[in-house]
Amino acid sequence: MTEYTQNLHTHTNYCDGKNSPEEMVLKAIEIGFDTIGFSGHSYTGFDISWHMTKENTELYKKEINNLKNKYKNRINVLCGLEYDVFSDCDVSGYDYIIGSAHFLKIGNEYVEFDERADVVANIINRYFDGDGMKYVKAYYDNMAELYKYGDFDIIGH
Repeated sequence: MTEYTQNLHTHTNYCDGKNSPEEMVLKAIEIGFDTIGFSGHSYTGFDISWHMTKENTELYKKEINNLKNKYKNRINVLCGLEYDVFSDCDVSGYDYIIGSAHFLKIGNEYVEFDERADVVANIINRYFDGDGMKYVKAYYDNMAELYKYGDFDIIGH
């Protein structure tokens, strides 16, 4: 069996990560990774609080590709994107795409799934009449629709 020491779901300070891409490449080299794949959160027009902006997306791609060349003899660096069901962005120019669902659209509102327990409890009470199983079913129904939005290399969450 081939063993890979890698992470392909890595966020940077271009979205909701804490570190720069180069800091993360250097740490991956330090701990012995053979590959690090970056997967910035794709732009969504309704929420840019933890997604990349359109402008940052281009800067992100440029920086990751520069790091790919700079460290090519030490580690394999991949430029990926975590594409959200409700994203509206170009997916060209990436090494891979992760398909994910972070939101559920209810009426004209986008309700986030990936939240703290107290926020999720409020969402369940407000939109699902207090029924947690309805909430879970809505999430998986949303995930089941991912194939309509693209040909993804990896399915996220």
